[in-house]
Amino acid sequence: MINNVSLARPFVQWNLFKRILLVFLASVGFGGCATISAPVAEYNLAFAALGAARKVEAARYASGDFHRAEEACRRGKILFEAKTYGEARLELQKCQYYAEMAETSTRVLRWKKGEHDF
Repeated sequence: MINNVSLARPFVQWNLFKRILLVFLASVGFGGCATISAPVAEYNLAFAALGAARKVEAARYASGDFHRAEEACRRGKILFEAKTYGEARLELQKCQYYAEMAETSTRVLRWKKGEHDF
């Protein structure tokens, strides 16, 4: 009788281990299928920031940041249209950052030169 109990115990533990493993793999598998929502707000903010940088002629005064912003917007738009939303969100955030930097730098430089009509 003792031998039967000792043989049954590893079998029960093994079944429990398989069940836990199955639940874990199923949760990881279904969790990986979660979709990322489209970064519409980031898209709009990035292109608004780029438009504001164009308005103050940032291409002339802060060309490095402005061209980085344009390139990031171009990549972000391509990724957005390809529905690669995670990468698109990052590129659009970069675009917004560089466009705002270009606009701010342009405003400061133009202010220092005495151009107050922008």
